[in-house]
Amino acid sequence: MKIKDRLLSGACTALLFAGSALPSGSVLIAAEAAEVPAFSVSSVTGHQGDTVTVTVSVNNNPGIVALRLYVGYNSSAVRISSAEGAMISKEGSDPVPVTNGDISENPMKMTWVDGLHGDYTYNGTLMTLELEIADDAVPGDYPITLTYDAEDVFDTNYNNVAFAVKEGTVTVKKKCIHSFDTEVIAPTCTEGGYTLHTCSKCGDSYTDSETKALGHKYTSKVTKDPSCTQTGIRTYTCERCPDSYTEVIKALGHNYEEKVVPPTCTEGGYTVHTCSRCKDSYTDSETKALGHDYKTEVIAPTRTEGGYTLHTCSRCKDSYKDNFTDPLGDQQAPMLTGKVELVSTKPDYSGVTLTLTGPDGKAAEISVGADGSFEAPAPLEEGIYELTARKDKFVPVTEQITGGKDWLSLIFKLYLYGDCDGNGTVNMKDIAIMQRYINGWDVPIIVSAADLNGVNGINMKDLAMLQRFINGWEITFGEA
Repeated sequence: MKIKDRLLSGACTALLFAGSALPSGSVLIAAEAAEVPAFSVSSVTGHQGDTVTVTVSVNNNPGIVALRLYVGYNSSAVRISSAEGAMISKEGSDPVPVTNGDISENPMKMTWVDGLHGDYTYNGTLMTLELEIADDAVPGDYPITLTYDAEDVFDTNYNNVAFAVKEGTVTVKKKCIHSFDTEVIAPTCTEGGYTLHTCSKCGDSYTDSETKALGHKYTSKVTKDPSCTQTGIRTYTCERCPDSYTEVIKALGHNYEEKVVPPTCTEGGYTVHTCSRCKDSYTDSETKALGHDYKTEVIAPTRTEGGYTLHTCSRCKDSYKDNFTDPLGDQQAPMLTGKVELVSTKPDYSGVTLTLTGPDGKAAEISVGADGSFEAPAPLEEGIYELTARKDKFVPVTEQITGGKDWLSLIFKLYLYGDCDGNGTVNMKDIAIMQRYINGWDVPIIVSAADLNGVNGINMKDLAMLQRFINGWEITFGEA
């Protein structure tokens, strides 16, 4: 395999596994709420010298395309002896593995990413870890921690997704020659019965002789009568335990009265139906608005003021202006000239726009020729104006000019979004250049073309966006 091929095929791996230490700004949040998105580590109990198993899981996942977690532990008591990542898949994609870093590192990294198939809402086990408890470990509780960098967990739109974190615990016990005491636990309405055997020396336990739950014995009563707008409630309560549930009794329904509302110039007419008991309402029988009856008046231009046509509605006095003309003036205006240059192997000047925006925020379009050249009267009023050149898939360029000045000649050079080397085309070489730049290489790069989302400079989200664009995805540039 050629060096270039190895570099490109390893682009994602190099970015995801660069570095070994826990990143600054890592997140460690207690997972207390039951329904929040959360990463968690299971807890386990074992004796000195045992090998125990814990799992790292995700719950209430709202949808992500990438994650990187760090698993930490007390190396004086336990060590990771093996790690097995889950294979995560969704409809339309092949399974993508959760991969781990060096298991001898503390904390150990675990990573998963798929930027090509949209958000995954997978819930369940991410990785299974086997931990060896040291023979001389002091009995007690040892936390298994989870942390992550907020920038390393995001969705298909590059939005960071916050997850709470629940740590696990390895409880180490001294080796014991068990002496079990027996207790029979009777079944309840919802829980089965069983026999519990507990060691009187160390507290270890196990169960057997399981029996089925008794199940509920319900009686019913109407606890809320239905009304016009609200449903009623029938409540079922268990005779053996406090458990209960309810079912809905249908509402009585409304007694509607009608009123016709006529249309106006801008609002349509309709019939409103209002309940005489509870005032609930709805509308139907809609009619179109009458529309304006505009009368036209032409306002002629003066030396200093432009002309226009004024349209005023005879019914509601709404008005608008159009057909604007320039002031008559008393001298020849200076000119704006120049050219828009498209840095492309196949420049096509159709669709190129040039917009002049004045200090008052009003904008005017300047015509651009088939070769990118333009010529237009320069603004006479003093002040700072902005002249912006744009074309789809090219980075827009804005220049400031001062009104009331003499002839101005400007050149606008527009680069393609993603054209990191500025050679007029976007290809796999641009991915390699951006990857090296993000990893700290001293490489020349067109910064404005590489910042595809226009947010926080050049980063991994720009690289993911460029990867998608080259693979044929529809990308909106200049937006996060």
